[in-house]
Amino acid sequence: MRFLLAAILFLYGCGLTRVERLDALFDASSDDLHAGELAKAQLAAEHGIAVATSRRDLVYQWKFRLLRCDILLFSGRAEEVLNQLRHDPPAAPEFAALSARKMTLAARANSLLGRVDEADAQFSAGHKAAEAAKADDVLVDIETIQGLLLMRRQHYSEAEVVLRTALARARALHSAYSEAGVQINLGWSRQLRLHYDEAIPYFEKAAALAGPRSRTLYSLARNNLAICYSQLGEDDRALQIHLQSVAQNERSGAKYYLQLSLGETGRTYIVKRDLKAAIRYLRAALTLASEANITRD
Repeated sequence: MRFLLAAILFLYGCGLTRVERLDALFDASSDDLHAGELAKAQLAAEHGIAVATSRRDLVYQWKFRLLRCDILLFSGRAEEVLNQLRHDPPAAPEFAALSARKMTLAARANSLLGRVDEADAQFSAGHKAAEAAKADDVLVDIETIQGLLLMRRQHYSEAEVVLRTALARARALHSAYSEAGVQINLGWSRQLRLHYDEAIPYFEKAAALAGPRSRTLYSLARNNLAICYSQLGEDDRALQIHLQSVAQNERSGAKYYLQLSLGETGRTYIVKRDLKAAIRYLRAALTLASEANITRD
């Protein structure tokens, strides 16, 4: 009887011990990133790296390392990301998708730093590697950014084809977050060509898909929506959205998107002829863009 009782107590004690699952830790950190909680996401990623290292799980070590790089890119820390990507994952099948994602992150970092040719080559190599690995989630990310880069070069027809492909992949993956990113770029393509009324439904769809939980994309979609309203003469409606985006990005620490929303808020104040307020927001935007070396902005 004593032996049986001791065994029951032992099993009960084991049941109380919380074993952290690496997949759950990864999902939680990813959710924090999508929510714009960058500091919280980075802490979770660092913890995931430590747990995966203690369990000698090299696959999850790399997954968390790359997630940390993704988080750092949202904070505008491109040089730091490139330093962390100096080594390659092992050349084994289970690392194929991770190798493709690593190329994509390096391309994004170089793109942020204005190294256009190097970024293009890395995006192309990453796309081939993702196709070989059948990593549709990586392909969506690459094609979403490639569409954006094509738009910046005014290759709108090519961008549309690439983005429509990314949209189909995102829907097949049932990824609302990925689809929201594609919808934003489809709207931006129309916005760049001054088709503001056509762009609005894409930004509204993106905001609905992202929702307040995916605050970074939600804020970006709403920011672009506000620009369209401003261009259509609805300045008060636009300003209200811009101010909400600024507040959200300040809370999240997403500096890349914060400088965009600050700049657009300043621009809207210029239209409203409130130059004192405009200067305050534009100066803050310029400071952040300069710190991150985002010379175009």
